[in-house]
Amino acid sequence: MLFGSILSLISLALIFQETIKKKILDLISALASINVFILSRINVFDEEKVLLNDTRREIYNYILDNPGCHLRKIANDLNKSVSTITWHLRILERAGLIKCKKLGNKLIYYPADMDVRDLPLLFLNETQKCIFNYLLKNPAHLRKIAKDLNLNPETVRYNIRKMEELGVITSKEEGNKIVYSLDDSILELYK
Repeated sequence: MLFGSILSLISLALIFQETIKKKILDLISALASINVFILSRINVFDEEKVLLNDTRREIYNYILDNPGCHLRKIANDLNKSVSTITWHLRILERAGLIKCKKLGNKLIYYPADMDVRDLPLLFLNETQKCIFNYLLKNPAHLRKIAKDLNLNPETVRYNIRKMEELGVITSKEEGNKIVYSLDDSILELYK
């Protein structure tokens, strides 16, 4: 009798477990369809509707004021979660209000009407902009850059190091010299 009761309890537990699984799967399916419904209701071509959301408008205005910013910076500066920022960035991109581009080692966001050739220059000081424009024409080693731009070699070395950290410049050894050039992703912008 005890064995029969235990078997009955086990079979009830298994039936109950299957019912719970089905309910959870139904709930997940319902949530997914709500998500798709919400996305489909946003007319990505209607700029005004896209910007009705306060958070989205805040992110868009931030990008207008800080073109070339990346995801974590936006999240930190606006004190919002990365997932929230990511969601709204996607909608802003679909609406054609912003664009993103991999620049060096970061994915950066900027207003859609901005000339992408201006992006690398957003992060550079005046000396770095001179070096950038010089390397846009030809790769060169440090001493040649310093001589042609009439700069101290240590100033050039310091600024090149900073530009390498930003992912704007790459270097390669040629013989006994290190030759610097603009990163390929940046050169593509200027073709």
